[in-house]
Formats: sequence, structure tokens, C-alpha cells
Amino acid sequence: MKQVSNSLLTLYPIPFAFPDASAFPRDIAGANGRRFTPFYICRKKAPFQNCRLPGLSCSPRSFVRIGLGEGSVRSLLLCLQVALSLSVFILSGAPGFSAAQTLVIDLKHEAAVASDMVHLGDIANVHGSDSSAVTRLNQVALGSVPEFGRVSEMTRQEISSRMPGSFSAAGLSFEGASSVQIRRRGQHLNPDDITEALLGYIEATTFWERSEIKIQAIGNLNEIELPPGDIQLRLGSGTTPVGRNRLLVPMEGIRDGKTVRSFWIPVDVSIHARILTASRKIPYSRLLTPDDVVESVVDITDFRNAYVRQAADLIGKVSRRSFAAGAPLTREAFTDPIIVRHGETVQLRLEKNGILLTAPAKAEQDGKLGQIIIVRNLEFSTALKAQVTGAGVVKIP
Repeated sequence: MKQVSNSLLTLYPIPFAFPDASAFPRDIAGANGRRFTPFYICRKKAPFQNCRLPGLSCSPRSFVRIGLGEGSVRSLLLCLQVALSLSVFILSGAPGFSAAQTLVIDLKHEAAVASDMVHLGDIANVHGSDSSAVTRLNQVALGSVPEFGRVSEMTRQEISSRMPGSFSAAGLSFEGASSVQIRRRGQHLNPDDITEALLGYIEATTFWERSEIKIQAIGNLNEIELPPGDIQLRLGSGTTPVGRNRLLVPMEGIRDGKTVRSFWIPVDVSIHARILTASRKIPYSRLLTPDDVVESVVDITDFRNAYVRQAADLIGKVSRRSFAAGAPLTREAFTDPIIVRHGETVQLRLEKNGILLTAPAKAEQDGKLGQIIIVRNLEFSTALKAQVTGAGVVKIP
């Protein structure tokens, strides 16, 4: 082929490649007026022309012109590229648009319903971009709630079948549990409603006064539900305190005179009371005097013990164990002293019809004040039962 001065007809080696590819001719060239050839005219220092399509040396002459020639081909290819780009955009945006309109129903594994009717919002968490649709979907009624104490089950298929026609099945997406366990919610106990009753109960079953008792905590209330409606609470009786400062209190829910629920409530109690404490160290077997005790206000850590409140209840008694100074004094830790010893000679007295008879006798048992022991009359060697009335004195009852 004949070469024109300062030009070279060169076949473009890589169709539809970018102009800056390594196989491109020496300079960027145009296709001025060459309509029927795939050859490009390469000219030195040719000005750069903006190539709209990969592999084309210059912009197409027309977007709509249909005809033969390189310009028509470029116009057709550009139209195809624009159409392809729009198609990709529409197709990629469609799923996002559809997802934005989808309502997600996240089912719970179990649900407690307070009303008589089950609504979708009671058993699922509904999500979606349309807030009004979410609100209407939460209010969809699905059926009645079972009786208190019973449980019903509702599957995804049942829930979907009960959706109103305004919600298309294609626009609903189920997540979460495959089925929901539904029960009727009962009423919980109010701590304020039972505190006063507990104070009265503790006061009646212990020797502490109401002003000395403080309820620290009431446990097990959230786990206990009573049937809906008017329920009266009643405290049990005969309960023994469990633990050092905890009571396990029996309670009953009463309706129309019948017990509908029985349960136990653990109650943490603190006692702040005035009792007797040791003013000094008290050794074992010590006969208490007024100087050994003093009144003190203390926090009781174990209210099962019978602490002594009045000094007259301890004076003249004997300690059965030792006490440190300041230690609370309990009633069971003291006993009456032995005033009659085994083998001791005592005075035996008999009173009848205003006549008093006395005789010597020998005690065959130790005896405390008011205790009945066996004595033997020294004159007749007869064994008799006699009550200890004082030191060295017994009488026939």
C-alpha cells in the first residue's frame, strides 16, 4: 500500500482497547473522513481527541445516525453501552428497593400475654422501613390467649395464614424461632403490699416488737405469678426461721375463700433492739449478780436466739458457759442454781389444815428451786417425793 508523506496507514491491533494501550500507534490519531476502513491515520503531533468508547480513536459523529461507516458504528456502540449501564443500575438497585419494602417478623421462643387476645407484637419483634406498616402489623390479632397455667404453641405457618390480605406473603420475612410458646401472664406480687403483713407475721411468731424489725429484702417475687383478678394474700403460720437472719414465710393466694396458689417467700430481716449484754467477763458456773449485766442496743445477727431483755430474768441464775464482755446474753445459756445437793440433810415439811409438821430427811438427788426430788425420812427410812422450796428445805406437795 502506498505511503503518504508524513503519515502511515496502520491497522489498530487491539479492537475496543483503551487508546493508551501499549499496542497503540506512535501518536494518538484521528479518523478524519475515513468512513470505510478499520485503519487509522497516524500523524505526528496529532492533537488528543477525547475517546468516548474503549478502542475508538475519537468521539462518534452522532448518537442516532444509522448508516455505514466508522461514525455510525461508534454511535451504535455508544448507545449499547448506555443501555447496558442503565440495565445494570436498575437490576442492582431493584433488590435494595425490594428489601426496603420487606417487613421482617422476628419470632420469640416464648411469650407471656397480659390481654385476652394475642397480637403479633406480643410474640414477635417487627422491623421494616415503613413505620406505619410496622405499627399495623404489630396490632394484627392472631387468636385468643390460653387460660392461666396452660401453654399453647403457634408456628410460622399458622401465623402467616392469619395475616390479613393487605400484607402480601411476598413482603413478609420470618426470622427467629420456628414456633412460639404462648401463655397468659399473671400478676406479680408487690413488695409494698406484703411488707406490712410480713411485719405482723414476724411480730406474732417471734418475741421481737414491730418497731425493732426491718425488712431488708423480699426474694422470689419476680418468679411468682398469681392468676389475674382479685386475689387476697394470706400468711401461713408455724414457720421456723431458716438461717441466721432470714425467714422462709409461707403465703397463699385466696379467691372466693379458696386457695389458688401457695408459695414461699424468703425474707431478709434485721433486728435492732435493746437487750442485756455482759458488762464484764462471765465465767462458767457463775451465779449472776446485778453488776454482771447491762442493757445495750445492738444489731441482732441471729434472731432465733431468745435474748434476755430484763435483768430480773437472769439475776440469781448460773451461767452454763462463759461470756466475753459485751456479748449478748441468751436465756438458754443460764439455769437455776442447785440449792439441794445429793446426800445433804434437809428439812422435810408437811402442811395440812393449818398444821405444820417437820422432820429431818436426806436428799437422794440434786434439786433446783421448785424441782421435785426424792428424799428419805431419817426416822422411818421412807422414800418420799418432795419439792425444793429453798436452800436445804423441801416440802411434801
